[in-house]
Amino acid sequence: MQRVSSELKTILWTYVIIGLILVVIYETGLYLTLAQWLHADFFLLGNLAVNGTFCAVSLFVMELLTVCLIPAMLYLMRFSRVRNSLKESPVRQMRFWGGARLHVLGLLLLANILLYYLTMSASFGYLAIIVLLVFPFVYPTEARCHNESGA
Repeated sequence: MQRVSSELKTILWTYVIIGLILVVIYETGLYLTLAQWLHADFFLLGNLAVNGTFCAVSLFVMELLTVCLIPAMLYLMRFSRVRNSLKESPVRQMRFWGGARLHVLGLLLLANILLYYLTMSASFGYLAIIVLLVFPFVYPTEARCHNESGA
């Protein structure tokens, strides 16, 4: 279970580091160089803010996803299907379900960070902070892996 815990920690920290890299790229202005190099104006700061419909729809979707997925990911290991699969093969299923939980939260974090910089809407920044605050509650310590898997 120690190996599973370290693999899950790697997943979690990878998403946090990628998020920090996105913040550094946009806060230092490196996004201008990347946009020129890739010939993509899509990555320019606040580029999507001019489209009010996109901002409203994307904000609604991300708020809905964040509000629904965070409790689901916190409660994931208590669902009967997940609990039963963890009893059958604790190590393999803990790797799968723990990884799924971290990938969902990590992708939610990265999407909110990217949408914050593309729309310059503070709401996306707040949603990213909320997702970041959830990570300590799902941090995959070895004791948590043993406890959640029942092994």
